[in-house]
Amino acid sequence: MMLTGFVKWSRIRDKAEKGLKMKGFLIFMVLVVGGSIYLFTHTHELLQQAIDAVEKDEGPNDQAFQDQNSSDPVKFADRYRGDLKERVMIVRFDSFLGEDDLTLDLTRKSRDRYDQTSLANDPLYGELLYHLAQAVEDQASAISAPEANDTCKRYLALFPDGKHATESSAMIQRLAYKFNLH
Repeated sequence: MMLTGFVKWSRIRDKAEKGLKMKGFLIFMVLVVGGSIYLFTHTHELLQQAIDAVEKDEGPNDQAFQDQNSSDPVKFADRYRGDLKERVMIVRFDSFLGEDDLTLDLTRKSRDRYDQTSLANDPLYGELLYHLAQAVEDQASAISAPEANDTCKRYLALFPDGKHATESSAMIQRLAYKFNLH
């Protein structure tokens, strides 16, 4: 008689535990879906805040910035490599989400900022150049095609065996065929 009562209570307890697990799973799923919706609806603002934070950390692109590079290139590279890496991470995320305007803006600013510095030979800079060329090519206009072509050629000149060398060569050929570039 006691054993029968124990079996009934254990079954009831097991069902209650399963119900609690299911509620926990449903709450977790609601949080995941809600977080995803928030992320995708506010992506532009969140990425702009990240870009602003990186630019604030780097400081202005002025003569003092260029003087730091010319006075001690190794110290300059050590100081700004982290900021360049953050820019690359933001650009990767931008291009993954299809935020072409932000990608173009950030990669062009990055190219203008780091082009004549000691970081211009860093593979991270090369990746920024590649993403710039890719974003410009995605615009698919005859006006932007020469910029993409020149950027790919610059990438290949700096990094002939780089991570994106094959894709850059293919992009140059595509642009030449599509827009009659030589």
